[in-house]
Amino acid sequence: MASHVFIVDRRINLLLFPIITVLIITTSSAQIDISKLQEVEIQRHLELINKPAVKSIKSPDGDIIDCVHITNQPAFDHPLLKNHTIQLRPSFLQEDPSSKTDGIAQVWHRNGECPENTIPIRRTTIEDLLRWGSIKNYGKKDSNYSIPGSRFHPTQNIWAKREHAMLVVENEYYQGSEAWITVWKPYVEQYNELSTGQMWISSKGSNQQGVNVMEAGWQVNPILYGDGNPRLFVYWTGDGYEKTGCYDLKCQGFVQISSKTAVGAAFNRYSTISGPEYKCIFLIRKDPISGNWWLLTNNRQVGYWPNSLFPFLKDLASKAVWGGEINNLRKNGRHTSTCMGSGRFAEDGRGKAALISRITVLQRNLKKEPEKGFPFVTDKGCYNLHYNRLDPKLGSHLFFGGIGQNSNCL
Repeated sequence: MASHVFIVDRRINLLLFPIITVLIITTSSAQIDISKLQEVEIQRHLELINKPAVKSIKSPDGDIIDCVHITNQPAFDHPLLKNHTIQLRPSFLQEDPSSKTDGIAQVWHRNGECPENTIPIRRTTIEDLLRWGSIKNYGKKDSNYSIPGSRFHPTQNIWAKREHAMLVVENEYYQGSEAWITVWKPYVEQYNELSTGQMWISSKGSNQQGVNVMEAGWQVNPILYGDGNPRLFVYWTGDGYEKTGCYDLKCQGFVQISSKTAVGAAFNRYSTISGPEYKCIFLIRKDPISGNWWLLTNNRQVGYWPNSLFPFLKDLASKAVWGGEINNLRKNGRHTSTCMGSGRFAEDGRGKAALISRITVLQRNLKKEPEKGFPFVTDKGCYNLHYNRLDPKLGSHLFFGGIGQNSNCL
C-alpha cells in the first residue's frame, strides 16, 4: 500500500441538489405529504451527508454507491475531527491486507469499483429520510436503547422493545474482540423492526455515566435501508445513545478507509437452512499507537472509530458481547413474528441455527478465548442461545436465534 498521509481540510463546497418541487412522496410503506418547510429541511440534510462523488455506481439492488474522496467523508464534519490526520493502516498489522479477498462480497461490486483514495458511501435519498420519520434523529437509536425492556418509540408512537440473545464477558479489560458470524436473511414482520447478528465492545464511567459502545455486524433493517436484505453495519455512541453516534456514515464519527467495502451495503450471499453457510469475520481492535479502534472484516481494514469520540474507551474496553438483536413493536398487542438469526432456535445446531464461532478477546496483546462469558436472553420462549467453549473446530462459539411469536412467546 502506498504510504500516503491525508490531512483533512474542510474547505469544500457541498453537493448541490435540485430544488424539490413534489409535495407528495410515495415510499415503500406509505404516501407522505410534506410541507415546503420540510422540503427545505430535507434538502439541507441531504446536502450535509451526501458528499460530492468522484464516481457513482448503480448497484443491482437499487442502491447508489458514491465514490467520495477519502478526505471528504462525513466523519470530518465532526468538531473533534476538523484537522484530523487520517490513519491509513493500523499499526498492529504485520502485512498488507489489501491483497486478501473477501469470502463474501457486496452486491454493488457487480457493477464497478471505487478508485484509489476514495471510499464507497451508500447514498441517502429522500425516501430514506421519510421512512425514518425524523431528520434530527436519522440513523440513530433512541436514548433508552441500552436499557432492557419496553420504551417509547417516538417515530411510530407505540411501545417498542429490543430483545437479545447474546454472550457477555465483562469486568476485565479488553483491547478488542473477534468472531466469525454467519450471515442470514431473517424475516422481519414490520418495516420498522429489525434483526441483527453482531458484536459489541463497550465501556462506561465509574459513576454510571453514559456507556461508550462500538457495534459491527449484519442487520436486516427495512426502515433504514428500504428492503429486507442483510447488510454490513456499524454503530457507535459516546454517551449511552443520548445524542452522539449513528448507523454507518449517517453522521460524523466513523472514519472509513476501504475503497472496497461500503458500510450499509448488502451482502451478495447469505446462509440458507441446510444449504451453504456464508460468514463474515469481524475484528474490532484498539491500535496501540494511535489509540483508534479499528474494524476489519474478513481481514480487510474497513475503517476506525477515532479515540477522541469516546471518554471511557480511551484506554480499554470493559465489556465484549456477541449475539443477536431484534426490535419487537408488539403490533396488535402481540409479540412480533420477526425472526432472529436464521429463524431457528439454537438447539437446531449447525446448518440450521445462526452461528457465531471462533470468539476471542484481546488482552495484553494476546488473543484468547473468553473465560467467564455468560449468556443473556430476554425471553427464551421467543429466542434463545447455546454457548460452548473450546470446540476443536469452532473454538468458543454460540448458536442463537428463534422465530418470535409462538405458543411460548406471546
